[in-house]
Amino acid sequence: MYTYIPLIMLLAFAMLIKAGKRPYGLGAALLGLAVLPSVLTTVTEVTGRETAPVAWGFGTYSLVYAVGGALLFALPAGAVSRRRPLYLLLPLTMAGALWYNTRIHYVMPNAHLFVAAMSVCVLLLISRIRVPEKRRPLLLKLADAALGAYMVHVLFLEELVTPLVSPDLSGPVAGALLAGLVAVVMALSFATSLLWGKLNLRKLLG
Repeated sequence: MYTYIPLIMLLAFAMLIKAGKRPYGLGAALLGLAVLPSVLTTVTEVTGRETAPVAWGFGTYSLVYAVGGALLFALPAGAVSRRRPLYLLLPLTMAGALWYNTRIHYVMPNAHLFVAAMSVCVLLLISRIRVPEKRRPLLLKLADAALGAYMVHVLFLEELVTPLVSPDLSGPVAGALLAGLVAVVMALSFATSLLWGKLNLRKLLG
């Protein structure tokens, strides 16, 4: 969220400027986020008191992912006529990510090549899926709840994964447990987010 919100603000600011608007408030908020780290550093240097670290902001890879993803979604139908290589590349990138996370370093950086390649494969594969008209309302409702589900899923991970996962588990048991936990955490997260919206609490938080 510390990356997502400033990034959306910046892209919105750029679009408003392009449209001839003058979003002074949004610009001031972005300027505040930009100078906040140096302000807190100066306060620490002057007063000698430690200040809280600032996590708000994004790296180059975040901006590239956002703009690049929008570009891929905007490709005209038929621009990617051959999908077979994508079906082959996607599991390879997933295997590479699993290998890196378990053998090299956990958690894998979002800017890693495996993540970038996997993201491109997924976006190109799903961007041309035709959703039946009768299923679109449900899909839109789940899409609206996705951000809230993302925000609360960590709570369920802490409560469910920590007591159940152990390095002593066998491969088959670990695989089955992983599949089950993914399903349960997703169901609980989306249910919580949908309930939050049903109670009209999104104006309060999300």
